Amino acid sequence: MKKIASIQPPKMPARLTEFKKLEDDDDFFIHASIFSHTDFPFFNTDRLTFEQVIFQNVRFTDEELPQLNLTDAIFESCDLSNADLSNAVIHRAIFKDCKLTGVNFSDATLRNVVFENCHCNYISFGFADLKQTKFLHTDLRQGDFFEMKQSQLQFQQCDIEAVNFTGTELDGIDLTTSTFDELVITPELLKGCIITSTQAAAFVSAFGMLVKYE
Repeated sequence: MKKIASIQPPKMPARLTEFKKLEDDDDFFIHASIFSHTDFPFFNTDRLTFEQVIFQNVRFTDEELPQLNLTDAIFESCDLSNADLSNAVIHRAIFKDCKLTGVNFSDATLRNVVFENCHCNYISFGFADLKQTKFLHTDLRQGDFFEMKQSQLQFQQCDIEAVNFTGTELDGIDLTTSTFDELVITPELLKGCIITSTQAAAFVSAFGMLVKYE
């Protein structure tokens, strides 16, 4: 069994400044700032860079933020429902108690990212690249992990009912603490996935087999 490396937490400065507005000379780079109890401000750009930031109770619903660059960030109790974060690059980030229903992370790159106690049903990671990413106590029902690259991806006590793993290698992924009755998988990419004997029935059905109980 492959050893799971520790996920690096966000690196934060001793002091953060409450964000007020984007200055002309900021060049869409926002550093050492905190956003709290607000709707996310609209920036007329396809590229935004955040470094060492905290978002608390911030609403990003339906925002289009493709090619977002995010390093050392914490999201607490935020609503990102249906936001477009395709092609985002995210390093050392925590999403805690957040709503991410329908968020589009397609073609995104995630490194050292934790989703804890989040609602992520219908989330999309199609063609994304996830390394050292953890989902903890998180609802991922009907999420899409289609043809995704992964290394040291973790699911701990998650609801992964009807998640789509088509085209994604599941080698090294431990699903034993998560719940599901059905998954969409590519059988030849199943090798190395860790499941319980009870969960095995869901995988048997994916092969088109029927289990006859004595």
